Amino acid sequence: MLFAEFDRQSLSAPSSRDGATILADIRIDDRAALLSKLGITRPVEDHELVLEAYARWGEKCIDHLIGDFAFLIVDPQRDQIFCARDHIGARPLFYTLDSSQLRVAGDIESVAGNTANKFDQAVVASVLTFNTFCPAERTLLRNVKRLPPGHTLTVRRESHSLERFWRPQASPQLNLASDENYIEAGRELLKQAVSDRLRDIKRPAVHLSGGLDSSAVAALVTNRQRGANLPDPPSYAWYLGDPDNPSDDETRWAEAARSALDLTMHAPATSAENITALLRSDWSQGPDASNLLGEDAILGHARGQGVDGILSGWGGDEGLSFNGRGHRAQLLTSLHWRQLAAVCDGSFPMALARGVKQGFTELRQSNSGPQTKQKLAKSYLRRDIVKDVELITPPPISLRNTRQAMTSLLATGAQTARLEDWAIAGRRYGITYSYPLLDRRVMEFALSLPGHLFYRPEARRWIMRKVLDPKLPDLIRWNSSKLERARVAQLGILMAEAFRQCADLLEDCSDFAGTDQFVDVSRLIADLRGPEDTLLDNFSYKRRALQFLRF
Repeated sequence: MLFAEFDRQSLSAPSSRDGATILADIRIDDRAALLSKLGITRPVEDHELVLEAYARWGEKCIDHLIGDFAFLIVDPQRDQIFCARDHIGARPLFYTLDSSQLRVAGDIESVAGNTANKFDQAVVASVLTFNTFCPAERTLLRNVKRLPPGHTLTVRRESHSLERFWRPQASPQLNLASDENYIEAGRELLKQAVSDRLRDIKRPAVHLSGGLDSSAVAALVTNRQRGANLPDPPSYAWYLGDPDNPSDDETRWAEAARSALDLTMHAPATSAENITALLRSDWSQGPDASNLLGEDAILGHARGQGVDGILSGWGGDEGLSFNGRGHRAQLLTSLHWRQLAAVCDGSFPMALARGVKQGFTELRQSNSGPQTKQKLAKSYLRRDIVKDVELITPPPISLRNTRQAMTSLLATGAQTARLEDWAIAGRRYGITYSYPLLDRRVMEFALSLPGHLFYRPEARRWIMRKVLDPKLPDLIRWNSSKLERARVAQLGILMAEAFRQCADLLEDCSDFAGTDQFVDVSRLIADLRGPEDTLLDNFSYKRRALQFLRF
């Protein structure tokens, strides 16, 4: 794991390339293009390649790097330390910085040191109030920062600077001759993204929920493994029930994808006890338990199968698999009446009326606030804290057009938060996660697409359905539901039992290590002891309060 500690007044390190040294958690993609730019013909490792790029372009090297990475370069000649994190944050990087010292690591626990009980009150209050809030740079600990995705940090003796290098909203619109050209371009980019991620993985596995994104990635990984005469990837689902049960849609979808690809599928079960253990783990220094409720069991099983890398379809919803929100608002504000009517069902007058209504709905959603008072009422944040803390409101979501919708969803940080948590959890098992749909090239391609490629009368996420491998059945290709009723119901049973276990533990706890200054523990216990039919009400608020408490 990446970890380093430096005295700011003595930025020296053993000689490597022009006196610079690199520490990195890294996978560089599109290597051939970068090697050509640098004029390198000899074999070179990824970290050496970054050093060569830094020697050529300095801090501007980041403009030439594609891949998943978190690295720091100690440069005595420039008297600085240069840190960078990839565009989407697939590899975590946390740090503490004061006048005398810089500490950098791939997780919070390694850099927290004696600051583990010094909370950032505004962040704590905000994550307990806004149940989807994910701070970009700050953490629950006052002195620990994260390097935001798509940013660099340069530290000198007397100063430091944080710079953003990836701006998704800056992707220019792509204009190709036909829809087929877009589909083929998307298919080739996704295929290359999968190939790049398999380069250093000896035993890959895949997520396979039966949804569009996981099925697309699983098919490409399977095709490449078979084309190279390598073993099929084991596939993993968070839930498998009875495929013959008509109400169990997610099992039918997963089984349809598994059967079409002829893969072995596993769905390791978790337990209420495991969920309780996750809720009790220290959120201020580790992953968000909500991101591991099903994934922790998968990691344990995958390690037993010798898996060293999991390729996931996670993240497609804000990229190539976007559902087209904002397209109707854009047609409305552009006064494109015929096109607006064409994306809605019915004759022209009725379709246009429906399109205008839907467009205005998207515009109104763009202007809606975070509803702070309602969320405070639901949260378990102590009311005396509210008086003394200015809450950090989540960034607004804009649905004025498809690009603004995608970029504002990315700006919430929810996507990066899961990548961080899976990276940290996977490291404990020797497993690296990678996300072909979050490849920078794939994302910039998706951000450059006109809205009609996402939203059609016959289907949202239209281009992704067209990119999908033809072996996959129409049940997968044209499924429009993302509901997971059977899985959620099963998880609800386990969560209810875990909540009851936590209530017992809270009542027995006499020392919450200072976390009870933020959480109304008595009210939380009372609600966890409440009637069965209300136990899962305010679910995410209960979960976040439990995760934050140390008990």
